[in-house]
Amino acid sequence: MSIKVKMFIKLPYIIKLNEGKDYKFSFTFDEFEMFDLIMINNEDNEDNEDYPLNSCSNIVIEAIYKECDYLDYKKRRISSVDKSINEYIIELPEREINNIFNVVNIRIQEILNYLRNKSNMFWIESFPVKPICYSFGNEIEFNFYSPNAKLSNNIKQTIKYTDYYITSNSLNEINSVKDDIFTNFNDNKNNVEMFSLYLNKAEKSLYERDFEDFIIYCSISVESFIRRYIGLLEPNGDIIFNRISASNYDYLDQYYNVLLKYLKGKSLKELDGSAFTHLKRMYNLRNSIMHNGIINDVVLKKVGLSHLSCINFEECKKILYNAKKSFLLIGKL
Repeated sequence: MSIKVKMFIKLPYIIKLNEGKDYKFSFTFDEFEMFDLIMINNEDNEDNEDYPLNSCSNIVIEAIYKECDYLDYKKRRISSVDKSINEYIIELPEREINNIFNVVNIRIQEILNYLRNKSNMFWIESFPVKPICYSFGNEIEFNFYSPNAKLSNNIKQTIKYTDYYITSNSLNEINSVKDDIFTNFNDNKNNVEMFSLYLNKAEKSLYERDFEDFIIYCSISVESFIRRYIGLLEPNGDIIFNRISASNYDYLDQYYNVLLKYLKGKSLKELDGSAFTHLKRMYNLRNSIMHNGIINDVVLKKVGLSHLSCINFEECKKILYNAKKSFLLIGKL
């Protein structure tokens, strides 16, 4: 037997929709007989003046979980005129609730990771889905039912809209959710590279004007990308490669210039000197944050930003642009 779970989740961000309607997507997972995600169109909200057109701030998860038998637990009948219809609300112990939430959480993360990469909505992040959750200001309403229970989607939405991102000009084109956006989900859901994940975190921090977090996340992405790229090309038993790799100095020069030149015949400096300069600037700013806790005037002067009192949006945007450009240039070698 199994058990049905329904969750209403208020997102800590908005999702752009192609049309002013609800979007329903069905997924196939081993743990579930069914797993549906519904993106609720904000225009249905009573306070829709607080929402942009064609957007979603609330999702509904409706699933039937295989590994829990609703008959094993205390239940009460859902009010019905016809008493022959056996529909119940199930009262689960905390242990079983946590088990179900853990599995649902993993699957929602896969869905959101895929959606972020497919749509370029860099602000989409996985968030903790727990029985009691106030992370990022979102909250979850949920209940458990017998698998044959017919559930209504008429759920009152009360979250207010705050738009941090879509009114800004992203460096990539943002693709709205369409009916076919998850067509290749089962083939690609696990292909989320670490550098891509942190590049999205960096871009989100940029538009939230959290510039120190931007520098840190962008640095992680830049290092993760090149270490993976070089690692896939590593020649076994190559004495010169091993000697260069073992050297302890600036990783930007070590990987983006010396090792890249040795393995592919071109360094980033040769491909695009400006891009390398901006990555070097980011690296020095990152070191200042990590070692001193601040970005001071000395560091700004060192990286050629002495005209600024602190790092700002435009300078960080240049760094992000050049990080993305570097990944594209190197990927074509």
